[in-house]
Amino acid sequence: MRIFRALATGACALFVIFFLAVGPAFSARQYFSHISLDVPEGWKAFEQGQTVAVTADDGSSSVTITIDAHDNVALKQRATNASRQLGGALPVWDGESYVFTFVNPNGLVGAVVIGDREDGNYLLVVVIGDNPGIHYISQTIEDY
Repeated sequence: MRIFRALATGACALFVIFFLAVGPAFSARQYFSHISLDVPEGWKAFEQGQTVAVTADDGSSSVTITIDAHDNVALKQRATNASRQLGGALPVWDGESYVFTFVNPNGLVGAVVIGDREDGNYLLVVVIGDNPGIHYISQTIEDY
């Protein structure tokens, strides 16, 4: 899907200076309500409501993917609201989605991609931290 290409090429590009794009020694494919992805060794994944969260066991990094209904909120407004809530930079339209960065309370850099899905829902991806597994995970996300 287009939004996952934007995540892989757009938001993850913000992190390229922090880590190498090296795949883990072992990973397992996991399937959730709307997506599947590879979970590297040393990470765990779970689904709660409309969100799939993948976190490094050491707490250094995470990827969350939310797919939900728009509820009459325009995509630009949703991105602006998320940016304000996270204390992030002004969201920028990249032609397919809105992207912005932020720094969480622990000082970890994060990136957010929010875009429309073909089914009329929105997709919100939040990436936090600098663990090399982030890039690998983002390359394996598939929606259905």
